[in-house]
Amino acid sequence: MPSTDDARTPERPDGPPSAGGAPASGGAPVRRRRRWPWVVGGAAVLVVAGYGTAAAVTADRVASGTTVQGVAVGGLYRDAALERLRTELLPRAEEPVAVDVAGRDAEVVPADAGLTLDPAATVDGLVGFSLDPRLLWAQVSGEGEEVAPAADVDEDALAAAVTELAGRVDAEPVEGAVTFDAEGYDVVDARAGTTLQREDAAAALEDAWPEVLAPGAEPVALAADAPAPVVGQAAVDDVVASFAAPATAGPLPVRVGSASTELAVAAVAPTLSAPPGEGDAAGTLVPTVDAGALREALLEDSPELDAAPRDATVELSGGRPVVVPAVVGRSVDADALGPAALAALARPPGDAARVAEVPSAEVAPDRTTADARALGVTEVISEFSTPLRGSNAGRLQNVQAAARSVDGTLVAPGEVFDLNDVLGRRTAAAGYAEATIISGGRYVESYGGGVSQISTTVYNGAFFAGLEILTHQPHSFYISRYPEGREATLDFDSIDMRFRNDTGTGVLVQMSAGSSASGDVTVRFWGTDSSDVDTSTSARRDITQPESRELSSDDCIPSSASEGFTVTVTRTVRRGGSVVHDDRDVVTYDPVPGITCV
Repeated sequence: MPSTDDARTPERPDGPPSAGGAPASGGAPVRRRRRWPWVVGGAAVLVVAGYGTAAAVTADRVASGTTVQGVAVGGLYRDAALERLRTELLPRAEEPVAVDVAGRDAEVVPADAGLTLDPAATVDGLVGFSLDPRLLWAQVSGEGEEVAPAADVDEDALAAAVTELAGRVDAEPVEGAVTFDAEGYDVVDARAGTTLQREDAAAALEDAWPEVLAPGAEPVALAADAPAPVVGQAAVDDVVASFAAPATAGPLPVRVGSASTELAVAAVAPTLSAPPGEGDAAGTLVPTVDAGALREALLEDSPELDAAPRDATVELSGGRPVVVPAVVGRSVDADALGPAALAALARPPGDAARVAEVPSAEVAPDRTTADARALGVTEVISEFSTPLRGSNAGRLQNVQAAARSVDGTLVAPGEVFDLNDVLGRRTAAAGYAEATIISGGRYVESYGGGVSQISTTVYNGAFFAGLEILTHQPHSFYISRYPEGREATLDFDSIDMRFRNDTGTGVLVQMSAGSSASGDVTVRFWGTDSSDVDTSTSARRDITQPESRELSSDDCIPSSASEGFTVTVTRTVRRGGSVVHDDRDVVTYDPVPGITCV
């Protein structure tokens, strides 16, 4: 029989034991259920459910610690984050940002340049349901990050803004220059220009947007070309060293003929310049002197270096015409002075070569001594006098002043004698007084009253010398001191007396006026007597009777009535047997009204 122990310990059947390690009742092993998969699965469900719940809870909130361009939005729900960005971030686009254009500081307003921000799109990128564990971890851990805002670019507005910026920063190159003044010279340093590269500038601004808004962001570097000046700094330095510095370092010695002087820097420097060269000399500065201005400065300092020539003339001496010889003048030759001065000024003070040596040029007179002798002024060819009777002090003063102006006038062959040009306007400053003239059909007072006697006397001198009478006008009233039909009134603005010397020799006019009303006005024409003059004056005809009237004006001048009439004056002038002038003047005088002042 089997033992008790053998009965209690049967052989282990195939298969795993029961959970208790004993086989199932009845001898067969009992199979227990396995619970651990269900436990694990349940735990997983709980984790997923909790994860989903966390993701859903945080979907509308920005991850903690998140900033946008330094603006803290972490932990805010969508609407709050959007409001904060609109309040704190958007205004930055309205403020100018710094740009650097080839080392020059400038600014651009992003909003004006079409560079804008989109807060809504920015927030949209920061919130929303996500099972990304990294995002969920950021939500719960507070380890947010700096986020760039969403941005937009208006290409057309950006191009326009860059064009406007170019208008502010573009600059032409500064040409190097050297200028001179009384104190010496000044330098304008050469400097390259600036030309903004517009397409590259727009691209750079677009690339930097919106990072340039970040606090502490560096200026946006914008590329620009740098056009060089034609005259660079090397040319400036060269002309300073070779000319400007030595030229203004001391006075300029000048030698004209045998005479010497020195011109101070203050006199020389303003005549200097250094304009840009041309052609092969382009890019250089060329020292130049205004020779005419330098000559003026030299003569202002030393006028004895220049003397004007004096024409030969004919004057009366001892009652006879004599030739006064011409005097040859001398002048500093400006054409020679300029180059000599430039060469000397390039040498330093004290150098033996720093002397502008200039020959003294002779200046010939217009009329030489031989020309004056050839004029043939040797004898009196006509003489005429008119009486001064009835002249008051003012009238006598005027006649004497005018006679002095006419006396000694030399009229060369072919020249025109113009009495108004010789006398000038009759004013108190010119030595004339008020006296009686005829105006508006009566006598009135005016400066220069009486000079018609000079005109009448000179007219008769030219008349009997056989000269060509160009212009003369008789008085409207006949004045008894003058020959009928042969007299000439005068007014500076409207009436003149002119004749031409149509002889082949000169005419010298000699004139004098008596010192009192009992004297005469006399003119002598000197020359070579070559003319035969025949003249006649007709009897009076067409007699007209005067009227008498009373005047109560303050400027009334009484006059005695006299009749008017007409006469005819003829003149025939022959030279060498030929008639050169055959004149016939019909002169009509108005009657002189009898004026009584009341």
